[in-house]
Amino acid sequence: MSKEQVCIEKRDNTALLPEKEGSGFCLFACESAQLKAGDVTKISTGLSMSFNSQCFGYVQVIEKLALKGVRPLAGVCDSDYRGLYNIVMFHEGKDIVEINKGDKIATINFLKVADVELIEVEELSETHRGDKGFGSTGV
Repeated sequence: MSKEQVCIEKRDNTALLPEKEGSGFCLFACESAQLKAGDVTKISTGLSMSFNSQCFGYVQVIEKLALKGVRPLAGVCDSDYRGLYNIVMFHEGKDIVEINKGDKIATINFLKVADVELIEVEELSETHRGDKGFGSTGV
C-alpha cells in the first residue's frame, strides 16, 4: 500500500518540518508569542503544504498546551490551500502562556474525505434514539 504524499514548502528558512508523533505530525511555532487570558493569537508555522484532494488536514490540540488552557481554533486545512499555515490559538486559561519559536503548538492529522451524495427525503428512518438530543445516550 502506497503512502499519501504531503509536499511541504518552507516559507521561512528557520521553520521546523513537522515530526511524526502518534497518529499525526507535530507542528512547531516559527515565531514567539505571549498569550494572555482570553487572547486569540495567530502563530505561524513558517510552512505551506499540498496534498491529495481526497484528504484534508485536521489540526488538534497538544496535551502540554491543553493543560494550560490553550487550544487551536479552526481545525480544517483544505487540500487546495497553498498559503502559509498559521495556527489560531485561543487561551481560555488564567496565567500568561509563553510560546517560543520552535515549540510544539499543535498536531495535524491527514484524513480521507468521504465520497458522499446528499439526498433529500420526505422522512428519515426510525432509530432507537430518535430525536433525543444531548445526554440521551447516558453521558
